[in-house]
Amino acid sequence: VTTPLLSKAWKDKNLQEISRIYNRSSINLLALALFIFGGIWLNIHEAFGLLDIRSDYNAGISVIFILALARVIDAGTGVNSLIIATSTLWRFEFFTGVVLVLLIIPLNYTLISTYGIVGSAWSNFISFSIYNTIRLWFIWYRFKLQPFSIKTFYLILLGIAAYFISLYTFENLTRWTGIIMRSICFSILYLGGMLALNISPDAQALAKSIFRKK
Repeated sequence: VTTPLLSKAWKDKNLQEISRIYNRSSINLLALALFIFGGIWLNIHEAFGLLDIRSDYNAGISVIFILALARVIDAGTGVNSLIIATSTLWRFEFFTGVVLVLLIIPLNYTLISTYGIVGSAWSNFISFSIYNTIRLWFIWYRFKLQPFSIKTFYLILLGIAAYFISLYTFENLTRWTGIIMRSICFSILYLGGMLALNISPDAQALAKSIFRKK
């Protein structure tokens, strides 16, 4: 969706519009990633029990956490890949891809041989964190653009608060009842908090559109 908008902004040399897209994409993707991550992690242990997953696969819980955290970080950096790819410095996107491959292959080999499947998750986390850090630095260095604001900090705090309130409020509920109640509580606190704090203008517009139709 953002590709033609970014291409036009680069053509018009409109850095202000590129900055707006960068910031909006970061806060929106981070908000969605934290919502999905929080909802899953709130109920992961209960879900493993309900699905009667063998204890041998409990290591999968930590793998899910590490990989999900990597996705949250990736989402929070916004459309940095597209910003580089649609600019005149698009070759740098190819070079960072090469760096990612050069990181992930030896890290996978080293960490998997030592830690097994958890090592593979850590390999992905480390590789993608470095990959995104390089791209963040490059965009800041060349164009003085970065995707974060005070709202990013508020959003992370909101996600943590909504998670722990939901977890401890319904910690004594088990099975489907616990999953449903924790999920509802987390959704209300998180989404309601986003709207109250005006974290994302796009979320505000969507909410107004929904209420207007009702």
